Amino acid sequence: MRRTSARLFAASRCAQFHSTRSLYSEPIVKIANGTFYRQHPASKPAPGQDAPPNPPLFPNLTLSLPSFSAPNQHWAILSPSSNIRTAFLQILRGQLLCFPPTARTFPYLLSPEITEKKPKLRFSERAIEYVGFDVERKAFGGAYLSARYESLKEESDFTVERYLTGITTLNPGEEELKAKAIDEGLMRKVMKDLELERFLDKPVSMLSNGQSRRARIGKALLSGPEALCLDAPFIGLDPIVTKHISKVLHRLAEANAPRIVLSLRPQDAIPEWITHIVYAGDDGKVESLGPKEDVFQYLKQRYEEVERTGSKGLELDPKLMELREVGRHLSGRGDFEAGKAGTPQSSSNTSILSRDGYEKVDRSEVPVTEPVVEMQGVRIAYGTNSVLGDWQQEVDGSEKHGLYWNVHRGQRWGIFGANGSGKTTVLSLVLSDHPQTYSAPVKIFQRSRLPELGVPGITIFEIQARMGHASPEVHALFPKRLTLRTTLETAWSDTPITKPRLDENARQRVEACLRWFEGELNPLLKDGQTSSQNLDWATQTVFGEVSFSAQRVLLFLRSVIRNPDIVILDEAFSGMDDLVRDKCLLFLTRGETMELQYTDAGLKPVESKAAKSGKTVVPGLQEHQALLCVSHSRDEVPGCIREWVRLPEPGTGPPRFGKFDGPVELDGRRWDEIWNDGIETTLKKLKLSSEAQVFFRNQEGYVERTKRWQSWKSPDVAAVVEVATPEDVAETIRFANTHNITFFAFTGGHGAISSLSALKNSIQIHMRKLNTISLSKDGTYATIGGGAKGKEVRDALWEAEKWTTHGVCECVGFTTVALGGGLGLLEGRYGLMSDQIISLDVVLANGSSVTVSESSHAELFWAMQGAGHNFGVVTSLDYRIYDIPDAEVGGKVWSYEVLVWEATPENVKSVYGIAKEMLEGGKQPDELFLYGLLGMDPAGSGKVVIMHNAEGTFLDVPSWAEIAESSLPCRIADMLPGTGVLRFPTDIRTYNLSALAAVTQKFVALVTDEPQDFRNGFLMIEQYAQRAVRAADPGRKSSVVPWRDHGLLIAPALLYEAVNLSATPPQLNERLGKLAWRKGEELRQVVVDGAEGMGGHFAYVNYAYGGESVEEMYGEENVGKLRELKRVYDPEDRFGFYAPVGVGKENEGMGERERERDEL
Repeated sequence: MRRTSARLFAASRCAQFHSTRSLYSEPIVKIANGTFYRQHPASKPAPGQDAPPNPPLFPNLTLSLPSFSAPNQHWAILSPSSNIRTAFLQILRGQLLCFPPTARTFPYLLSPEITEKKPKLRFSERAIEYVGFDVERKAFGGAYLSARYESLKEESDFTVERYLTGITTLNPGEEELKAKAIDEGLMRKVMKDLELERFLDKPVSMLSNGQSRRARIGKALLSGPEALCLDAPFIGLDPIVTKHISKVLHRLAEANAPRIVLSLRPQDAIPEWITHIVYAGDDGKVESLGPKEDVFQYLKQRYEEVERTGSKGLELDPKLMELREVGRHLSGRGDFEAGKAGTPQSSSNTSILSRDGYEKVDRSEVPVTEPVVEMQGVRIAYGTNSVLGDWQQEVDGSEKHGLYWNVHRGQRWGIFGANGSGKTTVLSLVLSDHPQTYSAPVKIFQRSRLPELGVPGITIFEIQARMGHASPEVHALFPKRLTLRTTLETAWSDTPITKPRLDENARQRVEACLRWFEGELNPLLKDGQTSSQNLDWATQTVFGEVSFSAQRVLLFLRSVIRNPDIVILDEAFSGMDDLVRDKCLLFLTRGETMELQYTDAGLKPVESKAAKSGKTVVPGLQEHQALLCVSHSRDEVPGCIREWVRLPEPGTGPPRFGKFDGPVELDGRRWDEIWNDGIETTLKKLKLSSEAQVFFRNQEGYVERTKRWQSWKSPDVAAVVEVATPEDVAETIRFANTHNITFFAFTGGHGAISSLSALKNSIQIHMRKLNTISLSKDGTYATIGGGAKGKEVRDALWEAEKWTTHGVCECVGFTTVALGGGLGLLEGRYGLMSDQIISLDVVLANGSSVTVSESSHAELFWAMQGAGHNFGVVTSLDYRIYDIPDAEVGGKVWSYEVLVWEATPENVKSVYGIAKEMLEGGKQPDELFLYGLLGMDPAGSGKVVIMHNAEGTFLDVPSWAEIAESSLPCRIADMLPGTGVLRFPTDIRTYNLSALAAVTQKFVALVTDEPQDFRNGFLMIEQYAQRAVRAADPGRKSSVVPWRDHGLLIAPALLYEAVNLSATPPQLNERLGKLAWRKGEELRQVVVDGAEGMGGHFAYVNYAYGGESVEEMYGEENVGKLRELKRVYDPEDRFGFYAPVGVGKENEGMGERERERDEL
């Protein structure tokens, strides 16, 4: 039924397409050689005033955003400047002046059909909505910081539901209610997609930063725009919610409901679904636009140009430094891989400094003295709704209820956690903005808010005088009419609107900060200027007139300028441009004593000119100060942070505390330590059967259960869930979906494909306990658990005098081999492993369980036989089995010969010629097979090839299997730990003796020539009798096995030291990994070229390494149908980590081969 509905939907869309095809070619925004200005270029300033800079923006821009396209285009603006990113989105909406005026048009919006459907959409500002830090910088409500924490709510405090509908008046009339009515179905969908259901009745003033962002996106969606411009949508969101929001936006964008245009900071992870990018520098000039891959290639080339300038520490033009920082972010995330990895600095600890001047391992100490914040069992709740402290925390060896936390002078704390975990609530208790500070067990500067015996309570004015605070909430409520100078001076006043109490030192500090940051704050500076003659600009410009980044800088300076006892930075650096943020981070800890030098070796903190002349006024953090910092971004964490706390999500257990030995910036494992291990707390909510177990990193049992056959491109496993029942599998998948955690199923650990490396902080569903094997009463099939290995199945059948088709290597998972088609022993007699499947019990991507067979979910049954890894986890399957024939019938003598021979072209052709005659001569027995493992003679006797051997009878199946199981391929993990294995499989129809001779010679040279990096490699050759294989499915229609009539598999396998286990910590050998990829591709290409004109080639998916195309693995004729089924059974592509077919875009799937080949 689900597939039928999918087809009807597709047919409906198709009909709509033909009826309106004239519109589909019309772009929603079209710009043809246009240049934009904020003010008219001919305008003149008022008498006595300087003209503000009005440079041309996006000069001669030509851009077309299609209303519809196939495949869909999804655009993003990438720029290091927040001003430029916002300006671009404004331009798309019809704002800013365009020259010539006719250069910008909106053809799709002006078409007659569209204006008749929704007349309001004729206006671009209505049709193209904007959410971000420009129009919607306002607070949701409340005139003071404490408002969001008060339990008593006024009638005027409108809820999230009323905010979304736009009904925010106290007593709305019938006309207003009717005019603003929203479809209930649409409302429910938006609330669900953005995870806002539980906040429906919550006042918007009480939302956290991340929650308020989702609410703003939701309100924009409910207005029904044709396009939605999201300005830095991931600011203020924790990593988990960021991934979820990205997926939601992807679904909306794919359905063109609405079209999505993002503005992204360089440090933002660029969503995989973004197809096109506009890259512009901070001068407003577009340097590259078009398909994402083309823009990345341009940035990669420019980045490498800068990197090749050397590491002499020479000063670098700020423009090049900007480009270098963008390249650093993209390269670090893997958006492209630079030819020269990393920054060209020495690897010694003493020469690597963070942006704020700290060594990678920082041994400096700051004296820690008396406490300035003491929380002894804090619990914050509104009625029955607990928002903080609803846990048992271990304190001095015993469990106590609530939050226990002390902050001492000299400490630098990072406060982390998911959105809504209570970070800002904790800070509100420190600041005394929260009303419950009076009743909670909190002491500030060793005094309570209420008087105690002999000790007066601490007043709000004393607290404010001794603290500095910058946050989005302060920004939202800060008066926009204050001048820039007054903004900084308010650090010495009780409130921003009262007169500050300034002495001479305070005035000097204000002027010093204005001079230090004039380049970032003065909007009157012309291009190329870094300072002016005086500070008049600071009294002529008001806070609301400068850029968002400049406003954040001002509020940051306001919080630190007095060197208060406690500095509180709550997302204070979010929204700042990259280089501006780095300057602020250095100023936080070093003040005027150090400045950033832009060098070819990267940002380098050096002694400032002011320090050299002894004229510093603002010194940076002092020993008597404490720092509290909240951030969701690693780039925004000051290098001085040493203590940290990770607050839990409600109901998931106590907070986690830790300590860094250096700056987070210089070691990503410190950042991972905060977020990754948090899965331990999350998984405590997972409800499993009594026999199931969970294993975390550094826990006994984890290493053994995550041990893989090889170490190349392995998944990152945060936790192992060892399931004991099929329901455990379903519950784990549902749980992982709820918490946006990636997952994969594990049986034997032999998956070796590059796409597995995309699994980060994932759950490994360990299937080994689901290994039961039972035979049917009539003996025609066996029910095999999804966690059974090949040897277990073979032994159980052999004991019952049964056998069946199974893989040669029996150390691998039985079911997983069958899902990929399954080459193996006895296939000449009975067909492939996938041909033996009668039915499968499958847990789907949404956690539901189904039985799949020819009569139930028939099309999914077809897909599971060859592409099963893409659709679900098999907990058990019914599998055909057969009686072992009598010895008189099948007891034939066979041999598995040892061949040691020099790999000359003549010898190669001779050996393969014999095999070709035996296997393709038409007289071969059904049991005949060739399983060759060709490698270098371990005795070092020269350029020779060895083929393993054994002898026995055709009935002696255990002996056959033991050959493979005792060989190097099955024992790599035990014999060669840390080894990477790249296999390059090619299924061909018949022998091309010349091509085989060429690939063998090339392989032998590779494994024997110095420096013998790949000396343990082997050339795998498999061929099996084909009668039953071809007879089972002559038209290749009943399963996804495009190589069914291609009986010869050639698979060069290159082994190399992927991980240096002797290093501390173990290091990946990226150089050899790239070399193995390149050399293996060359070997494979020889086979592929030899297959031309001889039936073509495919790639056996179970041996795939990641560079093969989707068509090579699954067959061009099958890809469309597979993707249609993916959209039905796994629309979120949760099973997209092993040989993925993709969800529907033509460029989805593996896609790595061409990119890697270009880079190599």
